[in-house]
Amino acid sequence: MKNLLQAINRKNRKQTERLDHRQVANNAGGFVYALPDEARLTRFLVLGTDGGTFYAGEHQHTAQATDFVRELVARDAALALRVTLEVVRGHRAPKADPALLVLALIAKTAPNTADRKAAWDALPEVARTGTMLLHFLAFADTLGGWGRLTRQGVARVYETADVPKLALWAVKYKSRDGWSQADALRKAHPKTADAERNAVLKFMVDGVLPEVGEHVFIGV
Repeated sequence: MKNLLQAINRKNRKQTERLDHRQVANNAGGFVYALPDEARLTRFLVLGTDGGTFYAGEHQHTAQATDFVRELVARDAALALRVTLEVVRGHRAPKADPALLVLALIAKTAPNTADRKAAWDALPEVARTGTMLLHFLAFADTLGGWGRLTRQGVARVYETADVPKLALWAVKYKSRDGWSQADALRKAHPKTADAERNAVLKFMVDGVLPEVGEHVFIGV
């Protein structure tokens, strides 16, 4: 028993001196080896920041995670997008918000236009439900205005999503996080000649179902 307790104490003892330059200070005041960017982002996408840690409160942990993601997006947005899509496609995250936040940061703040466009192209895959789309818009709106890429990216979701899915959004996911489907449509101005799609989009905006075949332009 004594040997077991000694082993546990050694395992739990805080390392107070840096062994080499690769180690960084942690929230406990000790030193640990830093995770590679890919592993650290994966952990954020999968675990998020709920509950914080033993040594760091939830708000502090959230700020640190967000700071890391911002820095990574500024330095290597392509890596951030690749890892995010791997986690989403692998259904590895119990919550969607971390992936939506990372995607919004890439779409709105990545230095390279190609990286921002790639993030917008990935939006329909990451924001799979009406709630997810509105969560994403809440993140994106805090990061900047509605420029051309934003309008085109959001419009593409409404122009390409299956019509039955849009109909579900129209009745079940009308608004979230201070955003509504009508708000998004009025800003994005999607255009389509599909009569059924137009009918659903019009219903999202004003609650009125037009006659099938009636042309609708979502521009109000």
